[in-house]
Amino acid sequence: MTSSDEVVITCPVCGNNTRVYKVTKIFVESLEGNRLKETADERLDPSVSAHAGNKVSGSEAMRKLSKRFGPPTKRLVQPRGLHPDQVVLVMSFLALVLLWHIFTQQRGALLPALGVFAAAITLYAMNRKRLLAKHGEQHEEVQRDKKEIERATERWGETYYCAVDDVVFIAGSSEAVPADEMMNMLFS
Repeated sequence: MTSSDEVVITCPVCGNNTRVYKVTKIFVESLEGNRLKETADERLDPSVSAHAGNKVSGSEAMRKLSKRFGPPTKRLVQPRGLHPDQVVLVMSFLALVLLWHIFTQQRGALLPALGVFAAAITLYAMNRKRLLAKHGEQHEEVQRDKKEIERATERWGETYYCAVDDVVFIAGSSEAVPADEMMNMLFS
């Protein structure tokens, strides 16, 4: 898998470089189903035979590799898309249209309707500060999560897999972790 222009990376556990593969390359090959001359089972024997079962076809092994060595993911909290003031503005406009129709068709119900409208506006005004703080916190949390995922993805691009020891490590690092703990390493 190494070409003349690639840097040779050695495993920090065994010191071997013949069965060290870039994780991104394993992932891309698994998506393409590209098995080159040998099957994934032969190239990455410890991980595929131990984790995918002994009699696994090349395409099944590749699917399992894509899940195992895929890019870092994390469930993002989706913030509300609208600012609380925008919601109140739209609802106030609809309430004014409703009040206009009450005024033109049922004048007797106008005073109770105005009372409900005033109570709703007052309730929002009392809770506005809390709602804005919650909206801001959600927005900040999403931004933090995005930065964390970007950082983990950058680290993923520098991660290598040693098929001899079934470990992953970042190029230039002396630390290696079991391949199944790759996501923990990327997000640490």
